[in-house]
Amino acid sequence: KCFKIDQKLNHKKSISRGLINMALIYEKQNKLDKAIDYYNRCIKLGEEIDYKYILGWAYNGKGIVFEKQQKYDKALEFFELGLEKRESMSEKLGMAQSCNSIGNLYLKLNQFKKGEVYLLRAYKIADELENPLNIKDDAKGLAIVYEQSGQYKKSLEYHKTFKQMNDSLINEGNIKKLAGYDIQKQYEKEKQIQELEQKKKDAVNAEEKKRQE
Repeated sequence: KCFKIDQKLNHKKSISRGLINMALIYEKQNKLDKAIDYYNRCIKLGEEIDYKYILGWAYNGKGIVFEKQQKYDKALEFFELGLEKRESMSEKLGMAQSCNSIGNLYLKLNQFKKGEVYLLRAYKIADELENPLNIKDDAKGLAIVYEQSGQYKKSLEYHKTFKQMNDSLINEGNIKKLAGYDIQKQYEKEKQIQELEQKKKDAVNAEEKKRQE
């Protein structure tokens, strides 16, 4: 619905965001050809209006789909395109994501030295941004890199960082769930009070009407 409204308004930046959202949904549904189609449409529009931010995300997203299809050369090509766009606008969160994508792809290809370069860069940016989710993902990759090269002390350090960030995110998630539970309970309590008040008003009105009759 939102996408159709954006099309009617011809709001091209919003249209491109809609295209990338739909691409992500198709990717999660494992409808990879459909995801590629929507990423292509997003990229075409993004290039037309020179929307670097959306291009960075679309290129990286398309790379992820190619990686799932085991088209690793294509995946690397689009990961690098995404990183290039993100570097051109110093978009650090995106740069961290692109470096992580490239680093993990190199790990999958058993090219651990190349993977280490990109994962270290991703980790440094994530640490600067104090982003626990990215730190967790980068630490996991680096732990694998150093385990493979026999640098077990370094590997253990990154395993510990991964566990610490993971535990922190789990606890944060639990806090949010509890907060949501409390809010729901409060809402239900207020609803009961309102319903009781309405019943009292209805009873008073019924009694008044009866007297008037």
